Amino acid sequence: MTEVKKFNGSLHDLCDAITNHKGLTVLDIYANWCPGCRRVTKMLPQYAQEYPEVQFLKIDSDECPDIKAYFGIDSIPVLKFCTNANRLDPIDTIVGVNLPLIKEKVASFR
Repeated sequence: MTEVKKFNGSLHDLCDAITNHKGLTVLDIYANWCPGCRRVTKMLPQYAQEYPEVQFLKIDSDECPDIKAYFGIDSIPVLKFCTNANRLDPIDTIVGVNLPLIKEKVASFR
């Protein structure tokens, strides 16, 4: 996988997308109106190129309120690191814009 895919489905669909990928899935939960989210979103394609085995999914929190509610998100951007073994129970979370930490987590969990 070498691209960041926009996800616009249900919580059940998200669970399937994570389960069907054999490795790390990074969920970028964002909103178009959020300046910090745009900074993170701008860097994710580079990370996707560097780590093609990692699945990157962008989830607009305004378009997927059930996912936002499930994860209890009250601040964005949020990145959730999930595996097919853990599915919707993330192994780690980053809240806010910390690009070096995001890259470090992707590299360590891949």
